[in-house]
Amino acid sequence: METIVNIRRNYYVQGKGFRRIARERKVSHNTVRKVIRENRKHFIYQRAIKPLRKMGDYVEQLDKLQSDNVEVPRKQRLTPKQMHEVLCESGFEGSYWTVCRHARK
Repeated sequence: METIVNIRRNYYVQGKGFRRIARERKVSHNTVRKVIRENRKHFIYQRAIKPLRKMGDYVEQLDKLQSDNVEVPRKQRLTPKQMHEVLCESGFEGSYWTVCRHARK
């Protein structure tokens, strides 16, 4: 909220340009333009759901690993790292963090 007020003050009162404000405030030039042109008090950023490109066919296998994991005693459960290793053995080429992100859901 403060940033929006400061950007507008810099533009309308002090007469600074978009690029100069962007440099001084350390925000994107497009953000400055958006704040000036649209007369809103705040902006909400809603991220779109990322597609699971690397997961693809392995989503079902990971879901099965997780559902089997619930039935096993706590000490014998697979960690996300172990799940990643199991998927890699079957040809998965994605990163560990991709598996973690899906496992948290």
